[in-house]
Amino acid sequence: MLSQWGWAEGSDPHALDAYLDGAPFGIDEDTAVNISSLLLVAGRMTGREIDAEWLDGVHTCYRTVR
Repeated sequence: MLSQWGWAEGSDPHALDAYLDGAPFGIDEDTAVNISSLLLVAGRMTGREIDAEWLDGVHTCYRTVR
């Protein structure tokens, strides 16, 4: 997946492939399609779909300082 575009690095460059499978990413695709794909992958990784209810909810944010 990411490795096909040369973006995958680290000790296991295919670690995210299961989350990315079937997500309609594309380098030349519409931005809205890629944003939707990112939300889909985030939901797969966290176990919680990023839907309207989640977007309208109250969330805690922790700021980190570099």
